[in-house]
Amino acid sequence: MIKALLAKTLPIKTTAIKTTGQSRMLSLLTIMFISLLTNACVNKSPNRELAKFDTRITESGLKHFQVTIKHNRKEQSPEDSLGKRSRRNKKDKRTLEQTRKHLIQLADVHILENHYCRNGYWLLDEQLYPPKQHIRGECNDAANKQDKQDYPDTIHHW
Repeated sequence: MIKALLAKTLPIKTTAIKTTGQSRMLSLLTIMFISLLTNACVNKSPNRELAKFDTRITESGLKHFQVTIKHNRKEQSPEDSLGKRSRRNKKDKRTLEQTRKHLIQLADVHILENHYCRNGYWLLDEQLYPPKQHIRGECNDAANKQDKQDYPDTIHHW
C-alpha cells in the first residue's frame, strides 16, 4: 500500500510548481502523505476492505463524501440490543477518539488515491457508535464537469 501511495505522490512532487494553487495542493498532499506514513508506523494500517467510500455531488456543485465502517452482523449477539445504552454510556472517550481517527485516516487514504477533494475537506457529521460508524465531509473545492462524470451519487440517505 505504501509503495502505491509513493508511486502516486512522487510524480506530483517532482513536477515544477508554477502557481500558488499547485503549491497549496503539493503542500496538502505532502502533509497528508506524511500523516498517513506516521499513522501507519504507530498504528496498524486501516482495513480498507471493511470501509466504504460514498460520494454525492449536489446540483450546486458541492462535493460530499461518507466513509462507513462495515460491521459483521454475526459478531453481535442478541444481548447486544438489550444492553446497548448501558454499554454506550460506559464507552470511554479514548475508544471514540480512536474510532474517529481511524475513520479520518480511511477518508484521507481514499481521497489521496482518487483525488476527490483537491483542496482538502471539512467534517460535517460523525457517528462513532456501532453498528454504522461513519464520518461525513464536504470538499473545499466545487465539482467540475469531470467530477460529475467520475463520481456518481452513491449516498442514498444524506
